[in-house]
Amino acid sequence: ADINSEGVYFKSRVFIQDEEGNYSTSVPAAETFEPMQSERHYTTKKLFPGRRFRVELEPTDQVGNQFNDARKELKAIFEEYTSCSIESENEYTGKPLNFE
Repeated sequence: ADINSEGVYFKSRVFIQDEEGNYSTSVPAAETFEPMQSERHYTTKKLFPGRRFRVELEPTDQVGNQFNDARKELKAIFEEYTSCSIESENEYTGKPLNFE
């Protein structure tokens, strides 16, 4: 179904994988609240290099209320390994791989 993305924001929750493989520790510094991009991509910052994360994107309106219509189906959850992205000359770990 084609869903109108106007007025849709994503509230993210980010969790880091622990030694047992669970995603129970949140990373509040990496969590965001942003409008849905027309390119339909998501970028997060402030992740630790070489770790695995679970990111949950919850669609909301501009004040953070959840939707009760078809837009609630925009919720996305993914797990991904990442390295640091390069934001300064002193970072040499490279861009994340397979992270879209």
